[in-house]
Amino acid sequence: MPELTIQRLHPSRTPVPHVCMYCGEPSTRADERRVEHPADDKPAAGGGASTLGTLPSGDDPVSAAVGLLLLPFILWELLVWLVRIPGALARWWARPSRPAAASDTRPPPAPHVTVVAITTCDRHGDFRRRFVLAGVALCVALAALWWVGLAAAVADKPSGAALIVAALLATVVGPIGLAVWYTLAGPVIVDRVTRDAVVLDRVRPAYFTASGLEATQ
Repeated sequence: MPELTIQRLHPSRTPVPHVCMYCGEPSTRADERRVEHPADDKPAAGGGASTLGTLPSGDDPVSAAVGLLLLPFILWELLVWLVRIPGALARWWARPSRPAAASDTRPPPAPHVTVVAITTCDRHGDFRRRFVLAGVALCVALAALWWVGLAAAVADKPSGAALIVAALLATVVGPIGLAVWYTLAGPVIVDRVTRDAVVLDRVRPAYFTASGLEATQ
């Protein structure tokens, strides 16, 4: 998806048109996001912009739903991590001692807050809702498939084994497919906020066509 970069230090160079970031129609709503970032951050070495802050994941209910669907994979990774703990502790215990580093007693810089508005029309004002509905439909379909498969297996029907295998595959592929769909075609997000610019990701090409702005990758 193309990115929209809004210059902060030179706002006159990048006017922000009031059009929907999904379809390019005149916008009727503005979804405001508050992003905290350090006050004294500087551009990264080499001319690139440093990342000052992103939206907390808790502000996005769809991310929470996708995380719930991927819970089996997270539990598996947790199990693998727990198995590796004894070896990691042994290596940590046998590590060579290092001289104590001087502690930094300077207070952290006060955070700044940048308010970023994502403009939408009435039709795309609740764009996340379609992913929530897709997640609910996926859960219902998986539950129904498991129910039919288990019922067929208990009844010793020939199709029972095939339905169980199909349910297992759907349980693995379904959440991954939903996560990929959300990543590639999800709602517009605040990708990063730097001292010089605000970068929005997943802005649709129709927005750039209607606004005349140039997309960045």
